Order: sequence, then C-alpha cells, then structure tokens
Amino acid sequence: MLNFTESMEWIEREHCFPKDLKYFHAHRFAKMFECLPKEIRNIPSIVSVGSCGKASILSFCASIFSHLGYKCVVGVKPPLNESASGNLQRYQIWHNGSVRSMSEEEFMEQFPLLQEAVNMAEEAPELGKVAPYDMRAWLLNSWAVRQKADFIFAEANIGYLADPISVLPNTILTLVGPIGTDHGQILLAPKDFHPELEDKAGPFYHKIEPLRHKKNIVFARQDPKVENLLPEGLLYGRDFSAEDIDCSMDGSTFRLKLSKKMCEVYCVDPNIFNSQKFSLNALGSFQCENASQALVGAMTVLGTHWEDMARGLQATHISGRLQKLSDKILATVASSREKLRSLLDSLEKLLGQEEKICVCATFLDRIHSLKEAVNLLSNWPKLSTLAVTNYLNDEVNRDIHPNKIASIAPQAHLFPYAPQEAESFILRRAEERSERVLFLGNGMLSYLSLNHKRPNFVCDCAL
Repeated sequence: MLNFTESMEWIEREHCFPKDLKYFHAHRFAKMFECLPKEIRNIPSIVSVGSCGKASILSFCASIFSHLGYKCVVGVKPPLNESASGNLQRYQIWHNGSVRSMSEEEFMEQFPLLQEAVNMAEEAPELGKVAPYDMRAWLLNSWAVRQKADFIFAEANIGYLADPISVLPNTILTLVGPIGTDHGQILLAPKDFHPELEDKAGPFYHKIEPLRHKKNIVFARQDPKVENLLPEGLLYGRDFSAEDIDCSMDGSTFRLKLSKKMCEVYCVDPNIFNSQKFSLNALGSFQCENASQALVGAMTVLGTHWEDMARGLQATHISGRLQKLSDKILATVASSREKLRSLLDSLEKLLGQEEKICVCATFLDRIHSLKEAVNLLSNWPKLSTLAVTNYLNDEVNRDIHPNKIASIAPQAHLFPYAPQEAESFILRRAEERSERVLFLGNGMLSYLSLNHKRPNFVCDCAL
C-alpha cells in the first residue's frame, strides 16, 4: 500500500504528459468522469481559458463568490512548490474569505478511488495512458462532491478542446483571457483555418472554437484579428473596461465602466455606479483588467452585490503573479512573450522615472516564441542587470539551459544549475546599486518557495 508521498509521486512523477499528440484529448477524462458520484452534475463550474491571466481572473472571481458566502473548490496550477505536500495546493477550498488546501488525509481517502478510475480509463488502450492533468481534474471534482461545494473553479491545463474542463457538464461561466501563441507546437489548427491569425490560429482553434455553443462568456482584451472572430459574449473594451486605473507598489484602484446596454440589462444606474472605486492588493494595471473581467463574470451569475464583491477583489492575493516580497523585491512567474509584455508595461508605471531593476530569471523550454520573450526583457530600458539560471527539470516543467540564452541576451550573467548563486549575485548587485530585484519565471519562484529563501513568500492564494 502506497504512503502519501508515494501516492502523490504516482500521479506527478510516474505518469507524464502524452508524448504523442494523438493522445492529447479529453476522452480519458470523460471515461474517468463516469466514476464520479452523480452529484457532480449538480455542482456548477466556472472555468478560465486563454494564454495569460487565467489564474488571476479565476482567483478574483472565486474570491468574490467566497466573500458572498459560497463554498468554492478551486483548482490552482501550478503550485510554486511541486513537492508531495506542495502539490496539495492544487486543490483548495475558498469559503467566507478563508482558504485551505486539501489535507494529506483527504487526499489518501480519495486516492484508491482515483486508481480505480485510472484503471477503467486505461482498459481502452486506444485512449493512451492517463496523464497527471487527467488525475488532478478528477481529484478536484471528487473533492467538490465530498465537500458539498457550491461551485467548482477550474483553469484549463492547455487549450480547452482537449482539456478535462471541456467535459464538465454544468459550466455556467467561461472567463477567457487574451489569446496568444503559447503551446503553439501542441495546439494545432486544421489546414487553412483562419490563416490571418498566423501563429495564433492553433490556440484560437483549441480555446475559442469549442465555446461557440456556450452561454455566459466574458472575454478579456483581444488582438483585433482575434476579436473579429469571437463568438457571442461580453468583451473588454466594448462592453466593459477598467477605467481611472491608479497603480503603485502598495496596490491598485480602478473604476468599472459598463456599456450603456450592459447598464440597462443589469439594471445599473451609471451615474451612481461610475462613482464606485475598486481596490486591489494585486500589483499592476493588467490586474485591474483581470479583476474587471472577474467582476463582470460574477455579476453575470450572481447579480450586483457591490460591497461584498469589492471586498472579495481587495482580499485576493495571487501566488506568483507580480508579488511584492519586500519593499525592494518583486516576484512573478510570467515569462512568455504575451505575459512579459503586460508585466513590463505595468512595471514601467510602477517604477520611478529614473529607476532601474535587476532581474534574475528562468525560462521554461516549452515557451513559444522564446527568442522574442527574451529580447523583450533584455532590451527593456528599465533593465539594469540580468541573471539567468535553471532549476526545474522534469517532463512537464523544464527550464531551458542558460547557455541557450547567451546568443539572445549576450549581456546576461549565466548560472547553469546554480539558482542559489544567481540569487546571491542579483541581490548583491541590487544592493550595490540601490535598485529593486525582480525574480522571474516558474523555476525561479519554485526554487525560492521550496528553499524558503523568502519567508514572506505567498505559497497559497490566501485571501
């Protein structure tokens, strides 16, 4: 009989992402779903899809529901610390403003049932081996039934079309972030599918096309080419937007602007409503956009409860998304081209006019358009010093070797397989120059979390 650590490793280490793209589909999870209690069909789900902002948008929305008294089971991915106990952070309960992760005991109660579901799915060899993301989704839904949850909040693993969340039978709200180029080597479109979308055609096909029959879709700001092809739904910049954005290192504020039509549909007096200011602990103007999208989504399902909704937004802390660890230290996982662009734009406004910043970064090897992402950072006028290292090294998350960055960013200081040395170097350099530090990338933040180098690092999405 496996103990807790062995059981978690059975999911996260002994199984892997499909190596053959023909096995990248949701059919295995559909088989596993049959093993869940029938009550799962009565629990409504709220899902997030897109290339960036998914976790933030979902967290803001779940926090609103939690502060309105609803018991929400929330799927968080990836945890910053992917140890056996750290992986329990993938499964959380948010209720009345409090947050807790699944316990080891709760995990072990469900594990034998999970193995039964896996065995049943693998009785059909044509479906391929069950992947970790299939099992994580099954555990989240199983736990939701056991906890008698009011709502399930789940983020797409990759895409939507081939993702477990596409199987959920009672999705009542879909929050769609910007569509970019991430996972372009996996998310392939049929031949001649909207060639005008270029390298966004595959992600669009997987993330947007399957939503055409869905109701209650709320879209973030989109590329004009993408916007022209969207199905019916509420769109940032047309139906709603975050206005009068004010950001500092202490947080952000904004006003939610609704179109005239939306004010009429939701019975909102624009003269009264437009005077309301929403505050966030989260940093950056992009988080104001994410929060406005979550707010509109919550309003679509629950109606207008502005005071509780405002409290939910302000209480949200989003692990790894531009966190302030101290007055001089920032951290974020964002390292893809689209995420970096939003991040750097926000930091331009948060930093002083003459201020520069030292960056210590890791880059996942699966990042699409890696060269463009690194170029964005290395040519950023605010960049003082760049250190690049690597930490993660498994089938799902692997940091690119720093030497492969050298030709793109020749000024970078390289620390292969030495994140501790990279951290020490960048902190020392920042202190010498009286500058701030930004720790960047999944690997870098995973290292910081696991090694407890930053005692005030937020490892849970605590409210």
